[in-house]
Amino acid sequence: MRKTSMMKFLGVITTALLVSACNGDEDAGENGDDGEDVEDLFVTIAAGGTEGVYYQIAGAMSNIYEDEGIDTSVQATGASVENINLLQSDQAELAIVMADATEQA
Repeated sequence: MRKTSMMKFLGVITTALLVSACNGDEDAGENGDDGEDVEDLFVTIAAGGTEGVYYQIAGAMSNIYEDEGIDTSVQATGASVENINLLQSDQAELAIVMADATEQA
């Protein structure tokens, strides 16, 4: 993998992790525990189109969460702007977005 491609890939992953971390629950207790068991969690990951790399990355993320006992779903979307809107409307818990779209949001 070329260095520029690797940097873009790492940027996308970092942005996805930052956006997911910023989607916190204000009603959670001091330690972040809102009493919800892992078995009760359902995480929707907003990706891009099914043919794109973001959908594949979201699928890999979904597999990792499911290995930890968390039910997940990968949602095909129209990309970053739609993913941000899904996060803001609480229709997705995680999303893969481009850095420029995150900055504009």
